[in-house]
Amino acid sequence: MRSQRWAWTHRYAVPMFVASVVSVILAGGGLIAVIWLGDGDPTDPEQPGVDRCLVGTWQTTSHVQEEPLGRVVLADDGPVFELREDGTGVTDYRGGVRYDVETVAGASVAQMTGTVEFEYEAADGTFRYTSQQSHATFEFVDLPGVPVNEVTFIEEPMSYRCAGDTLRLTSEEHNYTGDYQRTGGS
Repeated sequence: MRSQRWAWTHRYAVPMFVASVVSVILAGGGLIAVIWLGDGDPTDPEQPGVDRCLVGTWQTTSHVQEEPLGRVVLADDGPVFELREDGTGVTDYRGGVRYDVETVAGASVAQMTGTVEFEYEAADGTFRYTSQQSHATFEFVDLPGVPVNEVTFIEEPMSYRCAGDTLRLTSEEHNYTGDYQRTGGS
């Protein structure tokens, strides 16, 4: 009788127990996979105040700023902006980005070089630089002797419209419109 009981236990109970353990492991793993796939990386929640559409690398394709004394227009390939998910970013003017400057005194050419690191907030169509550290300069190429200035961005809120791979920033207060094309990221 004892051997029949052992035979039944060994033949049916052990495989049922192993199958039950495997089922629990697979079901638990499936639940974790569904949670992870459904919400992205659970250890990296979305940063509040950062519109995910903006996250990525952007090439400036147009920059126009009208001021009472003149106008500044992008003359060649614009700077590259990297907007990160954590609300930080950098603007890189690479070896130099040229701008046409038209003033009441005449036309000139300006160049910006270096980088600007910054923090930003962007939500519900409003973009704002919250802090910045400039390693970039602005100088007039054709006006020797004019002082070189540090590049800083306006800190007042701007409007933005992000759709897929295009971004537009505007500031009515500063008569500014900038257009950007996504080159990498989200």
